[in-house]
Amino acid sequence: MAWHESVHLLQELITDPSSHVATAVAGWAYPITAESIVLRDTYDLHAAIHSGRKSPPSYPRPWDEKPQRFGSTTHPPAEVKRILADLRAGKYEEANSGH
Repeated sequence: MAWHESVHLLQELITDPSSHVATAVAGWAYPITAESIVLRDTYDLHAAIHSGRKSPPSYPRPWDEKPQRFGSTTHPPAEVKRILADLRAGKYEEANSGH
């Protein structure tokens, strides 16, 4: 498979809200189909029409929830940010270039 084809396929996956790739990139709690989005919007409109003056809560969407945290660390946030900045700057590449 050529690089341009791989890039095209990845772009398609990122734009499809039902794929786990798009879910991970967007930071959503779970994937969702286009039909489910339409049904949730329809439910919200129906509930709003029949609720009177009180505004009902909307049906949950994956982008409403905070994404789950992957992994854990005992390091303080400032140290993690420093380590990540060092990795981006390439400071650890020299130590690992021998293998």
